[in-house]
Amino acid sequence: MKKYIFLILFISLILFFFKATTSFRMPPEYNYDSDFGRDLWMTEKITQGKLTLVGPQFSFSGLRLAPYHFYAFAPVLMVFNSYKAVVYANGLLFIAALLAVFMLMYKTYGRLYSFLSVIWIATTAYIILAARSPGNAFTYLAFYLVYFTAFFVAKNRGTWVTFFLGILGGVIVNYHPVSILAVLIPFFVKEIFVRDRFIKYIILSVILFFTGFLTTFIPVVLFELKHGFVILTSFFGPKQAEFLSGDYLKSIGSIPHMIYLNELSHPWIPITALGLFTIIAAAYYNKKKVEKKGWFAAVIIISVFHLIFGRDISHYFFPTLLFLQLTAVFFIKDVRNSKIFITILIAVNLAFFPLRFYAKARNLGQVENNFNLAREKIVLPQTGTNTLLVNKTHLSAPGYEYRYLLTKNGYLVDDEYSYNSSGFLLLVSELGDVDWQNAKNWEMSEFGEKRLVGKTKVKDTFYYLFEKSR
Repeated sequence: MKKYIFLILFISLILFFFKATTSFRMPPEYNYDSDFGRDLWMTEKITQGKLTLVGPQFSFSGLRLAPYHFYAFAPVLMVFNSYKAVVYANGLLFIAALLAVFMLMYKTYGRLYSFLSVIWIATTAYIILAARSPGNAFTYLAFYLVYFTAFFVAKNRGTWVTFFLGILGGVIVNYHPVSILAVLIPFFVKEIFVRDRFIKYIILSVILFFTGFLTTFIPVVLFELKHGFVILTSFFGPKQAEFLSGDYLKSIGSIPHMIYLNELSHPWIPITALGLFTIIAAAYYNKKKVEKKGWFAAVIIISVFHLIFGRDISHYFFPTLLFLQLTAVFFIKDVRNSKIFITILIAVNLAFFPLRFYAKARNLGQVENNFNLAREKIVLPQTGTNTLLVNKTHLSAPGYEYRYLLTKNGYLVDDEYSYNSSGFLLLVSELGDVDWQNAKNWEMSEFGEKRLVGKTKVKDTFYYLFEKSR
């Protein structure tokens, strides 16, 4: 009977989570369409046989790593030819990860506690956001759920399991390097502080793990060898100084900075990062266990690093928050009335859930419908076109979503670094009619002298086609 009850509860959880994660109204403060449009464009090109060895450029010093995110969703885009399928696939990935966490936990921690823990994670705002936002800044959290739980729960691991966990950890870091501390700490804690084994076995585990981990960077190494180490040169060049700006360096370690960063985590998890740390510390000192010393030391390290060196970019916090939340799950189990405590945390999540996530925002489906109507009115050239987007999001200038839509419909689009060599420029304004003759931006300047050869309007969006003057 109990099995049927849990089955019903899990089906209910899946239905709730799937409904919550597959809404297409993305939060306006996230540059969703720009990043998602870029990923769709690159993935669409992969489905057409244009393979790549590197993924998107990170804001950190122009760094680029392996493109696992593009290839993960390429089969989905190839089969369904719709951005919605990618959103659904991302939501399903998180559901699968949550189910995997439950399956890993329940034999050791019991069905009810494991189920409540999964609900607490699934109702946390940053997990909801990540599950409904396919992208290199979010999707890897699904993999991290399984990765961390496997380290914490597993009593003994075979050599192949250690090797594959190294591969999984490497894939996570390639998705976003901000996760590197959260990836490496669980391995070292489990190997050095927890597992009672001979030193030769620890050395073997380290070799196996890092063999798998470093293997995931092979595509980047091949790209560097082919292009004269351009990424490495950029990483240690002026872009690093730009990323580590003066204001940021001045704020590191200051009390106001730490308070601000902690407050910044509140919308994503109501009890905040410091709240999670306090819960873990209280649970640890309530019932100290030798095997938890390493995990508690890791919590201190990652919390201090987060609060001292963190930047005010919300998704940079997510691996730290997930590390702390999962650690809290495993520490709370040893506290009296642990199930009641987790239930209270679920109630706090629901009571303080930021409903602004569901405010109406720019919808890529409507963008596509408008653009398809515009294509019927303007004859677009099959090759040699570049794009420029004007809207409220300042990072959207390259118009990646329009590059994706053009590529999807068989057009060959120039990349965002080739305005000066492109023959045509498609300017899309979502802010009304623009004075393009007096417009001042880098893209227009790079394109050079031009003449207007087509213009149309669909609803509130204007489309201009320019040809370069010869």
